[in-house]
Amino acid sequence: MKHSLYQLSPIEDLELGLLLKRSGSLFVTNLSKIENFTDEGYGSVPRAYIVCKEDKIIPEEHQQWMIDNNPANLVIEMEETDHMPMFCKPQLLSNHLLEIADKFA
Repeated sequence: MKHSLYQLSPIEDLELGLLLKRSGSLFVTNLSKIENFTDEGYGSVPRAYIVCKEDKIIPEEHQQWMIDNNPANLVIEMEETDHMPMFCKPQLLSNHLLEIADKFA
């Protein structure tokens, strides 16, 4: 976790993450039974994507692939952010979220 999720985050957030970690699931079985999203439903909602440039869990190339395959109305890039921008750059993330809210409200 130190080298992949929290590499740019404060040590206190890494330690808290280590204390709170638990096993998870990708819900592959559940997702295979879900109907595809429609343009009338999900497609009608404006989407924004914040690219975390130093994310080692979802590399920038894969983030770009996700954007290309599910286009966003707004793409914001955050330099020097790992997979946890709420810890390593909380003020900058907050500013971007406010920007997104202002744009689409």
